[in-house]
Amino acid sequence: MIEKNITFKSYKNEDFTNALKISVSANLGWGFELFDLVVYLYVTTTIAPLFFPSSSYIASVLLFLGTLVLGYFARPIGAVFLGHFGDKIGRKSIWLVSLLGMGIATVSMGFLPTYAQVGVLATVLLIALRMSQGFFLAGEWGGGQTIVNENSPQGLRGFFSGIQQGGAALGLIFDLL
Repeated sequence: MIEKNITFKSYKNEDFTNALKISVSANLGWGFELFDLVVYLYVTTTIAPLFFPSSSYIASVLLFLGTLVLGYFARPIGAVFLGHFGDKIGRKSIWLVSLLGMGIATVSMGFLPTYAQVGVLATVLLIALRMSQGFFLAGEWGGGQTIVNENSPQGLRGFFSGIQQGGAALGLIFDLL
């Protein structure tokens, strides 16, 4: 049954404040994830030849974008693995591991040597880091959404879930700056 007279004042202050902190944290995490993804796409034309040298520029770009696809293939694996341990160990700790793993993979990509420096190892490392980003993204988004919903007051779950989902727009806005 839907309650029609729900107001923000009808909830305990600490419940509302706790849910707000969690949803803003999830918002920032999700925003950073999408920021990273779009930056990866922005630099494709510049970076692709550094990791996939070829006589064809288009082939280099397509191979580089292929690493993006491989990251998507790692998501279901991450969702099953991290979801299982989130249920066993605790959602918050797995969520934090996911955020940390995603951050480490992203920063590591910034320090990768190019193909000219280390050969095919550069390509292998790029693919491995891109797949680890996809793996941890599954735990970050799913875990964050679950934690937000579990800690939101009844009747305001949609509101707080919306705050987390707003992180996607936040990440895209920062990409445009």
